[in-house]
Amino acid sequence: MVQLTTSPLLDMVSPRWSPPVKKFEARHASEREKTGLGQNAAKLSEIGTTGKGRCLPCLDHKRPSLHGAWDSNTAGNNQNAGSRSLPSLGLSVFSRPGAVDGKTKRTRPDSAKLSASPKSPLTAKPTCTKVRSLMVAHTSRDLGECGKSLVVNVSDAGRNRTVISVVARDEGWQLDSTIDAEADVYVVSTEKEVHRRARCLQPSQRMSQIPGMRNLCNKIGFAKLMRRMQRLDPERFTFWPRSYILPPETVALSQHMLDEDSDIVPSDAFHEPLIFKPANASCGHGISLLMKPWDLDKKRDAIKSNGAIVQEYISSPLLLQGLKWDLRVYVLVLSLQPLRALLCKEGLARLCCEPYMAPSMMNKANISCHLTNYSISKCCGSYSHTNDPADGSRGNKRTWSSTLAFLETLGHDVNLLRDQVREIAAATTEAMASEFSRAEVHVKRNCFHILGLDIIFNEEGRGWLLEVNCHPSFCIDSVFPAEGPFAEAPLEVSPDSPEAPVMMAARAAMGAKAKKLCRCLAHHWPHRHAPCAVDLAAKTACMSGTLEVVQRDLYAATCPPPCCAELAAGTGLEALIG
Repeated sequence: MVQLTTSPLLDMVSPRWSPPVKKFEARHASEREKTGLGQNAAKLSEIGTTGKGRCLPCLDHKRPSLHGAWDSNTAGNNQNAGSRSLPSLGLSVFSRPGAVDGKTKRTRPDSAKLSASPKSPLTAKPTCTKVRSLMVAHTSRDLGECGKSLVVNVSDAGRNRTVISVVARDEGWQLDSTIDAEADVYVVSTEKEVHRRARCLQPSQRMSQIPGMRNLCNKIGFAKLMRRMQRLDPERFTFWPRSYILPPETVALSQHMLDEDSDIVPSDAFHEPLIFKPANASCGHGISLLMKPWDLDKKRDAIKSNGAIVQEYISSPLLLQGLKWDLRVYVLVLSLQPLRALLCKEGLARLCCEPYMAPSMMNKANISCHLTNYSISKCCGSYSHTNDPADGSRGNKRTWSSTLAFLETLGHDVNLLRDQVREIAAATTEAMASEFSRAEVHVKRNCFHILGLDIIFNEEGRGWLLEVNCHPSFCIDSVFPAEGPFAEAPLEVSPDSPEAPVMMAARAAMGAKAKKLCRCLAHHWPHRHAPCAVDLAAKTACMSGTLEVVQRDLYAATCPPPCCAELAAGTGLEALIG
């Protein structure tokens, strides 16, 4: 039997305090006043006064709640009734009658109704905090062992919802699309939702975005960070190419500019090719090569509106079958305090569609041989699709593991490439984490973030960091034009292939999008969407590993928190920091 003692801290709380009643709950006020002990008084007596009427907004529910004994005979029939079971204490937490969560009206299950008791005073001191502390102390270790299903809220997941649906199906996680529903993990994508969730995030919950990360990943903000780190530790941050920052207020952009430190591009910088990147652009939009000073003058309007950076162009890249390519790797920042980060073992190698040619005035506009972005390559007639993640010799999109295996057959030192990726990821993560020293404690501990790092290697095998993506794409589909000169049908997958089950799951998760002819902005011709096995191999490994690590960290009861090596065991991630 669980023994509870009186807490001096709880005695200081006014027993008559209650949060304000919202307008839509006013009609239920009288009903709440009559609520008292239920029929399971024997169990409730073990936890003191919890369950006697209205209690403080404890950590078990974000609304003022009622605690009742859980009826195991009907527990299976009420899993979707808005209750959350506390296994070791035999309790459940129910929202007040009539409380509305988004579009769902959640009330107490019939099996756990609390009958009115005129002798149960509403002035009884609430002990929800005591119950919660006992749960953390005695049952946190058991939560992972008892098979409690992770609840993931995907109401604001955006394009990440499809890949989450695929991995949740295999792992047995529960997905909830209700905006204000209770969940263990909130997957968010919009800046508005990030700040809204951050304000009400509880210690027992996690959110998939770190507030402020978007501004840090802005090309201008990140270039300033890298420049500052190069001054502090020049030997470690040699992987960042020489960059010039052009803030929106920059007006004069001609050859007489001389000072690099004042964010002005000197004329002698054009002795080598440069690349222009708008500050807020993504998916390769607005990127162009600069060969002469007047090429930069033509970008005057783009700079005035959002700003941009001008970066040294890696003109001698490591080629794959004559094609330029870069690498997308995923880094999970699990927490900022303490700093813990993990690297996804799988990634994506993205290849250009046309053979590489050294930049010149003649081919500077031919972006198909200079830019590897899929959003650009998919509109090229020579784009090659593949559904074999293990083949690193075919396709314009390949898995990182298969690409390493193919490079090894060509005589390259793949261990050197792999070690450079780890070093670039670790140094970049530590530099970015240093910018959040003043962040709120709950943000440092309860928010995680997946970053997408774009890395390119030169012909000598040296790695260069091109940029960091705050919201890397987790789309798992390829686009096949149905009309026009380059029309093609989606690739068929053999039922006997190893990729068949996950491809079927992805097609089901995509719904009607995978069946009908589409005219969305993904392609300028009418087209069809179909799952891509290469995308699935990399992105499901990252998303599944991320949610598994977050779940283990959420249910861990150790202080300090467990190290990344323990959390990543058996997943698609590996420890990077912490």
